[in-house]
Amino acid sequence: MKTLHTNSSIDGLARGKAFIVRRDSTLGHISVGTIDYELKKFSSALLSVREDLSSLEGDVFAAHLEMLEDPVLTEQVENHIRFDGMGAVEASYSACEELASMFNEIDDEYLRARVDDVRDVFGRLIAALTGSSDNPFKDIPDGSVIVANELLPSDTAAMDFSKIRAFVTEKGSVTSHVSIIARSQGIPALIGLKGCLEEINDGDELLVNGTLGTLVVNPDSESSIQFDALLAIGEKTSEMISAAAFGRAVSPDGKEILVYGNAGNIDEVRIAIERGADGIGLFRSEFLYMQESSLPTEERQFEAYRDAARYCSGKPLTIRTLDIGGDKALPYLNLSKEDNPFLGFRAIRISLKRPDLFKTQIRAILRSSAYGNVRIMLPMISTLEEVKKAKELIVDCMAELDNEDVPYNENIEIGIMIETPAAAILADLLAGEVDFFSIGTNDLTQYIMAADRGNSDVASLYDPKNQAVLRAIGMAIDAATKAGIPVGICGEMASDLSATPILIGLGVDSLSVSAPSVAQIKYRINTLEI
Repeated sequence: MKTLHTNSSIDGLARGKAFIVRRDSTLGHISVGTIDYELKKFSSALLSVREDLSSLEGDVFAAHLEMLEDPVLTEQVENHIRFDGMGAVEASYSACEELASMFNEIDDEYLRARVDDVRDVFGRLIAALTGSSDNPFKDIPDGSVIVANELLPSDTAAMDFSKIRAFVTEKGSVTSHVSIIARSQGIPALIGLKGCLEEINDGDELLVNGTLGTLVVNPDSESSIQFDALLAIGEKTSEMISAAAFGRAVSPDGKEILVYGNAGNIDEVRIAIERGADGIGLFRSEFLYMQESSLPTEERQFEAYRDAARYCSGKPLTIRTLDIGGDKALPYLNLSKEDNPFLGFRAIRISLKRPDLFKTQIRAILRSSAYGNVRIMLPMISTLEEVKKAKELIVDCMAELDNEDVPYNENIEIGIMIETPAAAILADLLAGEVDFFSIGTNDLTQYIMAADRGNSDVASLYDPKNQAVLRAIGMAIDAATKAGIPVGICGEMASDLSATPILIGLGVDSLSVSAPSVAQIKYRINTLEI
């Protein structure tokens, strides 16, 4: 018996047999033809993969199709063939590594996890080029725990989830594709469990504890009995938690706390609402920009926001305006590389510097407000002037739509994110300018503690429950309460069950969490005691 541990996991308990997925990452010897031959070979593979992706449903594969049609991708491969003497396979592999490296440098964990999509698209291309189309999941036995180096969107599309008890991967993060799938399917997962492929053999008995982040390989009889007891308790608790999903969350003093969902695309909006979310507290509009090779049009954005609003069926849909720049680069914006992107040109700073870009998005959001309870949220606010200027541009857009007889909600709510120390300090002044606050604890913690959340050497300082951070949160909540506007939390702290009583005690009105956490947070609030 051996026990392995990871800090990244998806809640839940599972027992099953190891089903190991191994991939050969080496290219081996592949003969290279003439430049024209290799270019034609690549073109043929592109066409084949396009046809395959067009036949698959879901936002993930639609995004893959758009990525495949990005001229930047094709030019990168073709240039390797033309100028570097590479065959189509090696050129595709090299381009994949280059693009993956670019995504890995992004400090935003959610966007950094999109490297899975890059590898998946190129994996399909390389499979088409080499004639490899084997599906390792076609003969998966019932009761399997999938163990792999990493799992890509195309992998999960080929799986029969009814046969899967859990996922265990060496690579990935809590925002990677396998994590999103695990949450949506209610399957526990251990992510980033280094060395697991060396410690586990096909058919080994595995005990997966996603709550503690532990994996027991070939347990002894005592461990097995204890785990079965946990499973029995877990089933009863799961029933109670599931029952809480579609009810109200009420604090011990009788105050209703709204539990919203966070979403990074249309699919996640739908899943959050289906899981009982009281609305969407954070809709990351960046996904539209990351999928395109140029700025998405007003019409493209309008359709996405309208569809999301319809899924919400009258519940709030809070659309965060473009939060890009510095660490989250868009090649077509031609932003300068910065030495310290977290203190640089990003989010609202770009929007105000590029009013054409900002107004296109605002017009699309305003138009979508005719189809639901849409709210506008401005990120990375540091000054009162930024809020006033943004509101002026929003009023300009309203005037334009009035002249065009385009319907929209004239009383649309405008809020801001409190994620800089400046915003927390100025909260009393900012509260008089907006309709709501949403506290982004990820960046707020990083800025207050002067600790990069991606740097393991200062990980001990990055603590949202540090007294300094809690004081800043308290300042923002007090200012919002005095101004009579609601205030919520939309950072990872909102999903932390141990932080729930602290945030309720500080006086928050809402918590915005990932879809699978909605029921847990509601249950936690309802079972708190004074």
